[in-house]
Amino acid sequence: MTEDRFIHMHSNTWKQFEDILNTIQKKGYEKTSFSMLRTLDYLYRQVSGHLAYAQTFFPDSEVYHYLNNIVSRGHNCFYTRKKNSIGSILFFYLKDVPRTLISNWRFFAISCALFLMASLFSFAYTWQDTKNAYVFLPEQIIEGLQIKEQGNTGWNHPIMSGIIMTNNIRVALLAFAYGISIGIGTIYILLQNGFILGSLSALAMKQGAALVYWSLILPHGIIELCAIFISGAAGLKIGYRLLRPGQYSRKDALVIAGKEALKLMGLVVPMLIIAGIIEGFITPSSFSPYSKLAFAGFTFLLLLAYLSLGCTKKHVS
Repeated sequence: MTEDRFIHMHSNTWKQFEDILNTIQKKGYEKTSFSMLRTLDYLYRQVSGHLAYAQTFFPDSEVYHYLNNIVSRGHNCFYTRKKNSIGSILFFYLKDVPRTLISNWRFFAISCALFLMASLFSFAYTWQDTKNAYVFLPEQIIEGLQIKEQGNTGWNHPIMSGIIMTNNIRVALLAFAYGISIGIGTIYILLQNGFILGSLSALAMKQGAALVYWSLILPHGIIELCAIFISGAAGLKIGYRLLRPGQYSRKDALVIAGKEALKLMGLVVPMLIIAGIIEGFITPSSFSPYSKLAFAGFTFLLLLAYLSLGCTKKHVS
């Protein structure tokens, strides 16, 4: 095959490949459709074959150098990653993650609703008769909530804080991981732990210990619960895409949904760490219950402010 015929046969393929490369360079990966990336992958393999042919039959020709250049650009597109930096980390947490969470607000809302509905149900059932708490709570937790005759709660803090924190970390991880069960496991985890919180709250409040109880729960609990809701949203996202893959195969839909879910879990981890620090220093402190509740309100406002970072119109769906 002559060089002119080789160029005539494949020049349209090369031009299409180069056009996609230019588009990605201008728009960035975040705004590039999956179908375009899939086309790029297909063309990259074709053009790489053309480069090997040109290297064999037309070495040192202009077409060889041209193909070598665009294949190198394609290789960089697929395999070159930006070096980690403080700027990229800040962008991830201050822009990328909030936008991802806001764009998946429906899954977050469903996660909240499932947990809260279960909490309200177990609260009402336990409030009706405190013996019903054994339906929802392990005996270890009920014993940790020591009820005194005066109607106050003798909170065994080392035991109860350890149980609650360990449980919340486990819940967050399971709510995410069980998304692979088309979301059924995630729903179960959210309901189960909503039952626990509602029953425990009713048990404490039934004995007139509401102020003490909420001052021990909320300072770290607002962040922990939000982390659980986000984990639930990540799991539900995966489950939904397994059921409704849309234009993609289920494998591709799982990969795409998994990347977004992992971004959300990237936020859950530091949230649980922060909650653990609060649990260790603020919750057992000698601050008054009102001061602790005020601190809890402050954490709630900080979370709202953080979520507002992702409230740009073009990212809300």
